[in-house]
Amino acid sequence: MEKTGVHLEGNPERRFFPPPCPPCDRMFVLVGRDFKDFLWGSVMPEMHGAVETHTMTKGFAVAELGSINQLLTLKSPSDITAHEVYHLLGCGHGCLANSCYNQIARIKIAARKNREVGRNFFPSMTQDGRIFWTRTDINKEFGLEQEGPSKVAQIHRAKNN
Repeated sequence: MEKTGVHLEGNPERRFFPPPCPPCDRMFVLVGRDFKDFLWGSVMPEMHGAVETHTMTKGFAVAELGSINQLLTLKSPSDITAHEVYHLLGCGHGCLANSCYNQIARIKIAARKNREVGRNFFPSMTQDGRIFWTRTDINKEFGLEQEGPSKVAQIHRAKNN
């Protein structure tokens, strides 16, 4: 059986994530470390966490200290994980917490609307405000489902008219 996945941009290990399946609305991987990671981090740059920016539904964080590079960032694995989880909610890298709080308020409103229409999915919102209302919309964004127009496209057309 072929395994379907989505490449997480920027991840040097080129990990693949399967599309979200009910009841999961997000995919977040906590990555372990070993001695090879220590060697890699002492000579090469490394990423300690990332969230893909197309749908903000898939990401990872390194969950253990394991390299000199990681120690030099002065960020603990729990700090990095919290940072990436905020990205899963659509928050950017703004300096002000208010912009992130406003983004979280917007996504909570979208989640309430989704529940009101009977969808069991916590919607995803990108940093530019694009909303994905269903798992099907997310899968279509990655080219995993091709039938019919995406709800995201319909929403953008309605918003632009």
